[in-house]
Amino acid sequence: MSPVSNVWPPKKVFSKAWSKGKLEGKTEKAATILERLLVKRFDPLDEETRKRLGTATLEQLDLWADRILDATTIDAMFEGH
Repeated sequence: MSPVSNVWPPKKVFSKAWSKGKLEGKTEKAATILERLLVKRFDPLDEETRKRLGTATLEQLDLWADRILDATTIDAMFEGH
């Protein structure tokens, strides 16, 4: 065996973990930014809204971020999701 083949963790495992970590980081950052915008627009958020932001996917957060400028209420921003 060559020394390169003995590398741990395997590149495939490391690559998957790296990608997952990057996605989680992007999602957390998007949720934080959207939460700040919502507080600025609609005042303090209730616990349910904070939980919803914390469990959302990056795609959901992107959709809601697109809606925030047109939404007249938080419920309108979340509509359909």
